[in-house]
Amino acid sequence: MKNRLGITLLLLGSLLFLAFPASGQENAPLQPMYEEYLNQQEHTERVAEIEMSKDAFVQNLAGRWEAEALEKGNDNTWYDRAVTVMSEQDAETLLLMSEADTWDELIWAIDGVSPLALGSPTSELVFYPLDPCRIVDTRIASKWLNQPIPPSTSYIVQTWPGQPTQGGSATTCGVSSDAAAVAINVTAVPVSGTGNLRVYPYLASLPNAATLNYATGVQNIANAVIAKNCRLCTNEIEVWSSQTSHVVIDVLGYFARPAATPLQRTILTSSLVVNNGVLAAFLESPSCPAGYTAVGGGCHFNHSHPGLHINGTRPFNPTTWHCAGSNNSGFNSGLNAHVVCARVPGG
Repeated sequence: MKNRLGITLLLLGSLLFLAFPASGQENAPLQPMYEEYLNQQEHTERVAEIEMSKDAFVQNLAGRWEAEALEKGNDNTWYDRAVTVMSEQDAETLLLMSEADTWDELIWAIDGVSPLALGSPTSELVFYPLDPCRIVDTRIASKWLNQPIPPSTSYIVQTWPGQPTQGGSATTCGVSSDAAAVAINVTAVPVSGTGNLRVYPYLASLPNAATLNYATGVQNIANAVIAKNCRLCTNEIEVWSSQTSHVVIDVLGYFARPAATPLQRTILTSSLVVNNGVLAAFLESPSCPAGYTAVGGGCHFNHSHPGLHINGTRPFNPTTWHCAGSNNSGFNSGLNAHVVCARVPGG
C-alpha cells in the first residue's frame, strides 16, 4: 500500500513540475509580446497627441531644423514653406520626421523612404495630371534679367507656387506643395556651343546624366523628364547648362502621395407597423444600390417603451440589414430597419 502511495505521489509531482516551470520562466515568452504592446500603445498615444496639436507640433518641428536648412543654402523663406509642406503630412509621417537625427533622415521620412533601405519607398506615389503650363522661360524672365544660362551655371527654379518672375504663368500651375516630383517638358534654346542641360533637385550634386543635348545652330531641342523635387527647400529644382542657352519649362503634372478620399455613402430605411401583442416581427432593410456594400445598419422602434424590444439585428446579406422585434407595449409602433451602404468613389 505504501509503495502504491509513493508511486502515486511521484507521478503527481512529475506532472506538477511539467505543468508549472521553474520560477521566472513562465513569463519569459510573454515578455517580448508585452513590450511590443507597450511600444505600440506609446506610438498610438504619440500619434493622437500630434493630431490634437498639429499646428504647434509642425511649428516646433520646423523651428528645430531651420538653422540647418539655412546652413545648407536655403533662404529665410524656408520656415514658412516648410510649415506649409509639413502641415500637409499625416501624424504618422510627422512622428517619423520628429525622430530624425540627421537632415537625410528628415528627407527620407517625408519622401516615404526608409533610411535603412535607401531607395525602397514605403508609400506609393500617384500621378496628378495638369493642363500644360509654363513655369520657366528665361527669354522673358525678370528673375534672371531675360538672360540665358551662362556656361557651367545653374538656375534655381520653384515649381510651386506660381512664379511669374521666372517667365512662367502669372498664376500657380497647380503643382502641390506636397509634390515629390514633377513631370515637365524641358526645351533648350542654345545661344552658343554644343552642350547639354541637366535638371536635378535643388541643393543636390550635379548629375552626370544629361536631361537633353543641344547643338549650335539647332533651335528648340525638347525632352520630357520626371524631375525630383527638393521637398523641404525654398526651391525645388535646378537647371544647369554646359553652354550658354535659354531654357523653357512646361509642367505636365506632378507625383505625390495619394490623398485620402472618403467613401461614398448612403443610408436606406424600411418601416413596418408592429401591432401590440406581436412577439416575432421581422423586417429587412432595402437593398443597397448596385456597386455598394452594406457596411453597417441598425433597428429601432418609433417609440420608447419597456414593452418594445429589439430581439435581433444583423446583416442579412452583403447588401441588406435584418431586424427582429416584439411589441408588448399596449399600443402599435413602427419598427425601422436601416442599412448603411458605401463604395469606393468611382467604383
